[in-house]
Amino acid sequence: MEGWHFLIVVAAAGVACLFGLGYLARCVYRLFKTIKRGVEHTMAAAGPAMERAGVATERAQTLQRDAAELGERAARMQVSLKRVHILVAALREGLAPWRRLRAYVGK
Repeated sequence: MEGWHFLIVVAAAGVACLFGLGYLARCVYRLFKTIKRGVEHTMAAAGPAMERAGVATERAQTLQRDAAELGERAARMQVSLKRVHILVAALREGLAPWRRLRAYVGK
C-alpha cells in the first residue's frame, strides 16, 4: 500500500505542475498578445509622427534661413544708419554758418 500512496502523491504533483505550467503558458500568451497589439499601435502612430517630424524639420530650416536673412538685413540697416548719421552731422556742420548769420541778422 505504501507504493500506491507514493504514486498518488507523485501523480497529484505532476497534475499540479501541469496546471501551473498551463497557467504560466496562458499568462505568457496574453503578454505576447498585448505586446503585439502595442507594437501595432506604435507602428500605426509612427507614420503620422514621422510626417509631422518632417514638416517640423522643414519649418525649422525655413526659420533658420529667415533668421539668417534678417541678420544680414539688420547688418545692412546698421551700415545705412551710420551713413545717415554722418550725413546729418555733415548737414549740421554745413548749416552752422547760415545759422550764425541768421542769428546775427536777427531772424
